[in-house]
Parts: sequence; C-alpha cells; structure tokens
Amino acid sequence: MSIPSGIYSEFFHTLTRPIEIPSIAERILGMGLFVLLTALGAFVRVYLPFTPVPITLQTLFVLLAGAFLGSAWGAGAMGLYLLIGICGLPVFAGATHGLFYILGPTGGYLIGFVVAAWITGSMIGSKSNPSWYRIFFALTFAAMSIYVLGISQLMLWGKCNLTQGLIMGFFPFVPGAIIKILLAATILKGFKRG
Repeated sequence: MSIPSGIYSEFFHTLTRPIEIPSIAERILGMGLFVLLTALGAFVRVYLPFTPVPITLQTLFVLLAGAFLGSAWGAGAMGLYLLIGICGLPVFAGATHGLFYILGPTGGYLIGFVVAAWITGSMIGSKSNPSWYRIFFALTFAAMSIYVLGISQLMLWGKCNLTQGLIMGFFPFVPGAIIKILLAATILKGFKRG
C-alpha cells in the first residue's frame, strides 16, 4: 500500500518548517539590549540648576525599543527596566534606584517610558518600510507622552502650576528631544530599509 503524495508532502513540510523559537529568542535578546541601553543612557546626564529633571539619552533608546521590538515587547523592555531599578540596581539617572525614585518628582518620566515604547511600537513597529511622516509623527507623539506623564507628576510633587511645570519639565528639553527624534528616525529608517 503506497502513501498518497499529498500526505507525504504535508509530512515533509511539517518536518522542515522553521521553528519560531529564534524569533522569540531574538526579541528576548532585544529586550535585554534595550534595557541595557536605557540604563547606560541614564549615565549620560546633564543637570540643570532650576529643575530636578536631568537631560539624558534614555528617550532615544525608549523610542527605538518600541520601533524595533513592537508595542508589547518594547513596553515590556521598559517595564523590565523599571522593575530592575525598583528592585535595587542603580539604573536610573544618577545611579539611583528604588520605588521611592519612581514616586519622586521624575518618576512620571520613567513611567512614560513604558507608554512611549508601546505607542512607537503600535504606530511603526510592524511596518517594514514606514514613511518619514509616519516615523516622525509616531516618535513625536511617543516623546510627548513621556513629557505629559513626567510634567504631571512633577507638578503634583512640586505643587506647582502648569506654567512652572513646563518651565521645569518641558521647555529646556525640547532641543534635545528634537535631536533624539531625528536621530531615532534616521536609525530606524536606515534599519527598516536594510
């Protein structure tokens, strides 16, 4: 009794189908890489005399995490970054750590990292070759979410009004944010094309 060719073909296809584990492994490694880059970005910091919020490179890596890993994995990477810092590793700006840092004046920015990575991943993470317009809009919208959450907590903590919150937590950071968005867009467009 011979085996029908269709069954043989389906069996052979099942045996030779690639396993999806490398894709998951790559995403896990990607999460680890972006957690590390975000932590290292916290060590590149500039303090301004009139605000507790430092200028860091973290936003660049947050935006790229969402774009490269997608919404869930990018937000997961930033959530893991926060968890590591809460558990005691000095990965926040100024080599600080702990839950009280998240509850402090700059904690809203850190919480915004998770939201921003999710937004970026949702808007451009699955696109193979997104347009410049889509990239800039997604990165700008994601970056603004960090500032909205950051300024909100800064205002609550410092008991200040919106104008004071913008002066301490937004206006000084606009030039750097534009540079990071342009850099992230250039990196992303180059990788997506490649």
